[in-house]
Amino acid sequence: MTKRIKYIVVEKSGMVGEHDVGTFGTYSAALNWMERNYSESERDHTHRNCLFPDVCVEVDGERSYDV
Repeated sequence: MTKRIKYIVVEKSGMVGEHDVGTFGTYSAALNWMERNYSESERDHTHRNCLFPDVCVEVDGERSYDV
């Protein structure tokens, strides 16, 4: 049985209101998309404009941020 694996870009990761913004077949595709679509300040957790994007992995419906 093959595992279904997908990489998901999540906004407001780990917070109330967390939501998916994109699904990809590889970690590098998800990371590249996130870096192209979010400015440096939107990705910087210390910046006031941060949107807290992150990439999680989902394996057969179970999610983890330990990619």
